[in-house]
Amino acid sequence: MTEDRKRLWGKTVKSLLRSSHGHKCVGWAMLTCMPMKSPAHLSSHRHNRKKESGFTLIEMAIVLVIVGIVISIIATVLPSLIQSAKIRKARAILEKVDYALEGYVAANGQCPCPDTDGDGLENRTPGSNPPIDDTCDAYVGDLPYLTLGLSSGNDNWHNPIKYAVYEDLIKTTSSTGSNYYCFKLRDIINYYRTNPADTNKLYTTDKDGTNPSNKAYVIVSGGAKDLDDDGADGFFDGFNEGSDPHFDEPNRIEYHGDPVADRYDDLMRAVSFNYLRGRECGGAGGGGGGGGVENSYPDGCTNGIDDDGDLMVDCDDPDCAGNPACLAGGENVQIATDSVPPGAVNSENYSVTFTASGGITPYEWELLSNGGFTDFYLHPYSGQLSGTLSQCPGNYSIQVKVSDSTQPTATTDTKSFNVQVTSDLEVARTSGDHSTNITWDSTAQEETFETNGGHLGDIDWTLDTGGATGFSYVSTGADTCKIKKNGSTTAGTYTFTLTAKDHDCSSTNTANIVLTVEVTEDGAGAPNPPDAEWRMDECSWNGTEGEVTDSSETGLYPGTSKNGAFTIGTGKICRCASTDTGSAYVLLDPVLDIGAEWTIAAWFYWPLASTGSGWWTLTRGTNDHQILVQRGSNLLGTYDNKHGTGWHSSGFNMSSLSDGWHHIAAVGHDSQTDFYIDATLKGTADYKSDTDIKTLGNYIGGNQNWGKFDELKVWNKALSEDEISQEYAARRSCDGAQPCYSDPVAEYRMENFPWNGADNEVRDSGSGESHGKAANRGSGSLPTQTTPSGGKVCRAGVFARVDASNGGYLDFGDPADGDLDPGTDPWTVSAWIKWDGSTGENIIYNKENLYEARVSGGYVNYAWQPYWYWVGGTSFPVTADTWAYVTTVYDGHEQILYKDGVRVYSRPQTGAIGTNSSKLLIGARGSASPRNFFGGMIDEVKIYNRALAENE
Repeated sequence: MTEDRKRLWGKTVKSLLRSSHGHKCVGWAMLTCMPMKSPAHLSSHRHNRKKESGFTLIEMAIVLVIVGIVISIIATVLPSLIQSAKIRKARAILEKVDYALEGYVAANGQCPCPDTDGDGLENRTPGSNPPIDDTCDAYVGDLPYLTLGLSSGNDNWHNPIKYAVYEDLIKTTSSTGSNYYCFKLRDIINYYRTNPADTNKLYTTDKDGTNPSNKAYVIVSGGAKDLDDDGADGFFDGFNEGSDPHFDEPNRIEYHGDPVADRYDDLMRAVSFNYLRGRECGGAGGGGGGGGVENSYPDGCTNGIDDDGDLMVDCDDPDCAGNPACLAGGENVQIATDSVPPGAVNSENYSVTFTASGGITPYEWELLSNGGFTDFYLHPYSGQLSGTLSQCPGNYSIQVKVSDSTQPTATTDTKSFNVQVTSDLEVARTSGDHSTNITWDSTAQEETFETNGGHLGDIDWTLDTGGATGFSYVSTGADTCKIKKNGSTTAGTYTFTLTAKDHDCSSTNTANIVLTVEVTEDGAGAPNPPDAEWRMDECSWNGTEGEVTDSSETGLYPGTSKNGAFTIGTGKICRCASTDTGSAYVLLDPVLDIGAEWTIAAWFYWPLASTGSGWWTLTRGTNDHQILVQRGSNLLGTYDNKHGTGWHSSGFNMSSLSDGWHHIAAVGHDSQTDFYIDATLKGTADYKSDTDIKTLGNYIGGNQNWGKFDELKVWNKALSEDEISQEYAARRSCDGAQPCYSDPVAEYRMENFPWNGADNEVRDSGSGESHGKAANRGSGSLPTQTTPSGGKVCRAGVFARVDASNGGYLDFGDPADGDLDPGTDPWTVSAWIKWDGSTGENIIYNKENLYEARVSGGYVNYAWQPYWYWVGGTSFPVTADTWAYVTTVYDGHEQILYKDGVRVYSRPQTGAIGTNSSKLLIGARGSASPRNFFGGMIDEVKIYNRALAENE
């Protein structure tokens, strides 16, 4: 009631009291009664009729005002009174539900699962050993009111009550065994004393999402309205919406203000583990005069656990006073652990926990002998031993002591244990296809290896070539090496054994790898090692001095990237260099002097850089340009700065070259320079530089950008045509130990047999776990598999296309880890296909609006973001029922299509492919409605988050 109304009410009452003096009225009747006169006045009544008439108009007006005030007060207060009554009733319903849940827990030793299908019953899936491995269909749902013995699961507004449960509490029992409900509550409480809240299980927070706290269960009414007006999940507001385990804290205040999204009127009860334990597990009394909670548990005074949560363990807890285990003269303590597990040499996380029995707890532990393991640590209270197995493979003895809490003299026990250190050393090939079968077809070829597993010292290597001459090995790091040629070999097949030995444990920690090496005629000759060699294989450059490695035997001429020179994945052999930006170049320090005769050879990509003007320079010295091309005329030649004679053309016009990689060799001898393109002499310039080489890919002034180049080598001699041909044919593998030469992020070999539509049946053999399943649409059938030898490599997937709208495909979804989304990464997808000649679009693979490839009209095309159009044209024809290898590569600068390992199409492109939520499909397109099915076989689909080089 407002203050004005209160004052008016007071005045009215006083007026009525004055006017009713001498009147006999009861309650509200006095507002309408006639005046009552005494008998002495009756005789004069006729004479005073005018004076003694009924209510005047003023009095009636006052009465109407009072009635209006009363009605307005009732109209204002009544709705809130009704709403308050409903809220009280809703709270009473929640309290009734809470009592029912407590009763269920007391009777069954576990919480029920939520109702997820609206039938009032819990939705529980029993495991193979119920209830320990039971699961709920969901841990957030409706109240299972029939399971609880209630007649309704609705709140006061006839809406379902939401119920959520901490998942561990549906797996327990009422019997006092290892899965006893009260033990589980105890363990949960103890866990959260030292660990943060687990947001994967039921928890509540403040309204701003802070202060998370796990709960045993919650019950929630959505209140009278959907106050936050978001239309989501009925009337529930805030964090109580949805099916995740995140809820509001139970004391969140009702709010009707702005913004609308913050409004809240939910009612809830959130039950803590401590409350539930106190209700269900407290005050049992104890044997031996304990009389407390700790002593009420089986082995509660000897299990080394704070059972009742009072921060006192076993006999340190007064609850255990009088327990036989806590009295002097009891059974002596004994170490119960019989043995400790073995571990591999140099394992840093070796751990074992010792246990004891008897005596009076708590126990204290001591490591009497560490067996030579210098960092072994035995925790004095938990009995956990941890440390590094820092000795060679063998057996080592440690000694452990335990003491109990008997007073005045503790009982003790000591025990020795054998710690076995094992060897897990392995040798793996990191180059090529990582297999043990190697074809050696180039004198410049190298193969790289590494050890996996523990070792104390660096790795020492030895090589048995099985009788093959002309091979050597060299250590390249603490646990890596490479094999290369150092002389001539007779062509043939040999068995190599490469052995790795731990330098500090040479007799006990060894491993080897046996290789089958086929040496071809091209690889049989002696190598022709250069005086300097820059492979451009580094994962990145950033201007660090010496980062451009000289891989020659001497390694005397490292380089440094300048002004943004960078490496890129799509090289001729592994990665390559690019100076197609700004004034980029590579600076050699020291400079490389060239003598009376010399050879410079490299792979380059035509067309050359779009950046720069006037000239394209590959190598430049303090004075001369040894290799450059004149822009405009496209003529190849050399430039004399030392003597001032200027430009000397070879007469060869570079515009005659096809787009792609080509090999160039410039041979300086006598007074001329011979130029070879792809091992064929193309022209001669009548000048030979005799100064030095200082920059690669540009001159130091910075406007003669060359573009992409790879495998640049320099010899201080003139190579013969045969030697140039050997260089042109030279191949080597990439160093798989470097992070930019990673394995596929997804690899589908089609080997796991059979397929029947089950989740994860199509296995990812790559570095991720993006598994998939066989699927079909319409009248199409599930893809099948060939026999183990019927595919391109072992089994293949067989896809039967009915028509564009009916067929089978493989569905890999959209993995949460993003492995199948390129984002800003370079990208490569390859696959073997055997198209059956089906007409129309036959989709090979598709991640809608990101990347896909197809066979259409007898040609392979692809569409990759950021250019979402079909490209490739007629560059990649396919023949029905014939295997073809399809590879598409994007390096952030260029899209490239390869047929059977040979570049057939490319186009410039920059930008990111991006990410989305579309599924990856093999054999169809379209996440929601698969279509355009593939007809034929698909095998060995590989996806890389890097751009593969041409040799890969």
